[in-house]
Amino acid sequence: MTHWYEGPLAALRLRATGPDAEEDRLVTAAVVVQDLAGARPRVLRWLVSPGVTVTEEEAARHGLTRDQVERTGRWPAPVMEEVGRSLAAHAAAGRPLVVDDAPAALTLLDRELRRHRASSLGAYLAGAAVVDAQHGAPAGGAEGAVRERVDLGDAPGGE
Repeated sequence: MTHWYEGPLAALRLRATGPDAEEDRLVTAAVVVQDLAGARPRVLRWLVSPGVTVTEEEAARHGLTRDQVERTGRWPAPVMEEVGRSLAAHAAAGRPLVVDDAPAALTLLDRELRRHRASSLGAYLAGAAVVDAQHGAPAGGAEGAVRERVDLGDAPGGE
């Protein structure tokens, strides 16, 4: 029997300069796609130079050094666009989006899109099925796991 978490699904993991989704900046992003049970997952990763000073302590929390973030991190604007388009493509394909701490992560991504792209998360994810990985799925399977259909079109500044 195939379980809902064996795919198809796309998972999003974000790490930031701190815990404040409204003000902190994205440092790393990853989208992991599981197409079929037993298939090798596809992984997309981004390292961002957030445009603010990242302390050694903050970088170390993500398994990085400050030098790595500054030298190999990419400018935020194109990264936000790539992450947004990746999520939009998976949502359009009908894959549920599994997000670690969804309220904080999706708020962070929305604020970064507004800051760097003059856009909103709603422009990419309206109607997407989102599973909050922080709270896990109930034993009943995917139906109960889908916590929300993203509808940010009515949010202030939304598309």
